[in-house]
Amino acid sequence: MLTPRERLLEALKGMPVDRPPIICPGGMMTMAVHEAMRISETSWPAAHRDPAAMSALIRATREATGLECLSAPFCMTVEAEAMGCRVDLGDDDVLPHVLEEPVGGPDDFGALLPLDPEKTGRVRTTLDAIKILKGGAGDLPVIGAVVGPFSLAAMLMRAESLMRLLRRNPDAADAMLSITEGAVLDFARMQARAGADCVMIAEPTGTGEVLGNRHFARFVMPRLSRILLALSESGVPAMIHICGDLRPAYPAIREMSAGLPSPLVLSVDSMVAGHAMARELPGVTRVGNVDTHLLAGTDSAKVAEVSRRAAREFNIVSPACGLAPCTPVENLLALARTVRGEA
Repeated sequence: MLTPRERLLEALKGMPVDRPPIICPGGMMTMAVHEAMRISETSWPAAHRDPAAMSALIRATREATGLECLSAPFCMTVEAEAMGCRVDLGDDDVLPHVLEEPVGGPDDFGALLPLDPEKTGRVRTTLDAIKILKGGAGDLPVIGAVVGPFSLAAMLMRAESLMRLLRRNPDAADAMLSITEGAVLDFARMQARAGADCVMIAEPTGTGEVLGNRHFARFVMPRLSRILLALSESGVPAMIHICGDLRPAYPAIREMSAGLPSPLVLSVDSMVAGHAMARELPGVTRVGNVDTHLLAGTDSAKVAEVSRRAAREFNIVSPACGLAPCTPVENLLALARTVRGEA
């Protein structure tokens, strides 16, 4: 019998396993719900700043729901804040979000701060939480999470300004994205050194649906490829998440997959059918794709039905594009029990 950690690591390699692992990868797929906040007596926003509170809440969510991982951090603003954004940490319902960006245009690129864990508190918070989680993980995998280069750039300067830059000054856009690419790779490596068994790279903004295949292939795919190659060379398994409709990006994703030494591991939105993904992207390890809103807003019987389909169509089962903190524990238990064949 495989342990949850063994099962996930084998699945990430594209190897056959007894059943799909059941994960919630952290970052944009925040591993925290209100019931776990009550159980652990920790909550947002305090748990965003305190590694002991962060790790306690992650453990409580795992124990209450049956999810087979421990994943940090809870949000997508850690890197953005560290590099100069002013961030509101939200409350127990609302995730941290950017209030003010440090970059208005190319003249401001030099104002971006380096991702230094000794100078930026929530970078250190995340790394320390991963260390705590790893120390008590047992046979569970610890998953780190970073923001993809394009999505990070779209937080450091307004997304609409970045989109204009792609069209009007592609060399400047490349310069900005080179900065964020380096920061993403650095943070992923830091998380691996802290104890993460694998890392999720989330690109909710840099998608084929938003950019079209040409811009996705030009500005997003090469950077994701380089990060994945660098992590592979360092022995760090990684996944990427791309939101929305994959169809505009299929050609670029196939090219990216062909250039990697091991299977591309791709997490997708609930709108992406697993059977279509398998047909269009042969050899890609599929992660997904139980709808976030369904998990939060329907009954456990419906969750079980959708989870059963996800277990047939995906190599690794997870929420599709996040986990709302209001999600009932009973629905997550239904997801886990169904995939394990207990329901």
